Amino acid sequence: MATTIEKISEYLDELELKHRVVEGMDMIALGFGASPESSTYRDHEGDPFIHVFLQVGERGEHFVALSPRCWPLPDAATEADKLNAVFETLLRIQSRNKIIRFDLIEGCIFPNIEIPIEDSEFTKRQLKRVISTLLYSIRSCNDAIRHAIDTGNVLIKEDDEEDHDEGGIDDGIDDGIDEVAIDGESGGDAAGAGGNIPSARTSGDVMSLQDLVDEAGGLDGGAIETLRNLLGGQEDTTDES
Repeated sequence: MATTIEKISEYLDELELKHRVVEGMDMIALGFGASPESSTYRDHEGDPFIHVFLQVGERGEHFVALSPRCWPLPDAATEADKLNAVFETLLRIQSRNKIIRFDLIEGCIFPNIEIPIEDSEFTKRQLKRVISTLLYSIRSCNDAIRHAIDTGNVLIKEDDEEDHDEGGIDDGIDDGIDEVAIDGESGGDAAGAGGNIPSARTSGDVMSLQDLVDEAGGLDGGAIETLRNLLGGQEDTTDES
């Protein structure tokens, strides 16, 4: 049966998550913000905001959810000890998570989840699980990854048996995460729940990311690397200014 980007959009509407379909690319962009008190995660501009891209590929038989440029990688030439600590931390996180993985592209860490749908049906419950797991993993693993980046030490013990999996199906979306509309409006009653959402800044940033995706020509056929290069280049430019 596989799936389509239209079906994913329909599921998101039913979940009351505002989003934008990138026409002709089988891709959806959306974003999630949280109050600073409820999350230690911060994006590259210092806000508790997570960008998410959803893509359907291989004629609807493959689904990907990713969050671009979540953490910067230490420089291999000058901070090898910190880089090694980050690698070890990511390996230990992945060993205890069922589906989360980390791509290292252009000096940044991109957490992502890939689902081979093949000829099965991709359900709304599965979509919610994927989004929840991605958000939950970013928030719950942030302290350990940041600790490795900042100190060069691995916070997660090798023999630590604690389960860092996705938790409950609603943990990522409903536990302190307030959905933010791409057009700058808060999603449903989420803003009224007390989240301090920097909607003007984050809305513009998501739109900027979508512009980069448009320039990259979509995420299929290796163009995701182009997107990552553009994002990395944007970050380098910001750091230099």
